[in-house]
Amino acid sequence: MKPQQQKKILIVEGNEHLNDTLFKKLERENFNVTQSFDGKEGLEVSYADHPDLILLDLEIPIIDGHEFMTHLREDTWGKQAKVIILSNLSIRHKEVAKTVIQKDPIAFLIKSSTKLNDLIKYVHYAFE
Repeated sequence: MKPQQQKKILIVEGNEHLNDTLFKKLERENFNVTQSFDGKEGLEVSYADHPDLILLDLEIPIIDGHEFMTHLREDTWGKQAKVIILSNLSIRHKEVAKTVIQKDPIAFLIKSSTKLNDLIKYVHYAFE
């Protein structure tokens, strides 16, 4: 029986401290993790590496998360890419609601009210 391949996760988060915290925690969970700190680089990495899951903040530099999702969903591979949106923006915000409804992330989590261990559970659920 072939051993299970490590799942690839891309973190697209502009806050370096949070990005590093997520990186370290996900590595301890035995994921292959890549970091990006802005939307432009995140898209480039997504297209090149085809991660199994993308953790995406909406408020990122250069290309924001809304535009990131629009470009991602226009790509042949990106149409089906699994994305968990992490944001401190409310779902009541018109642009956030539009992104969540039209771009079909597998989850939308509020950073300030989501514990790290709960986020890790969502990540594991994404692969079940």
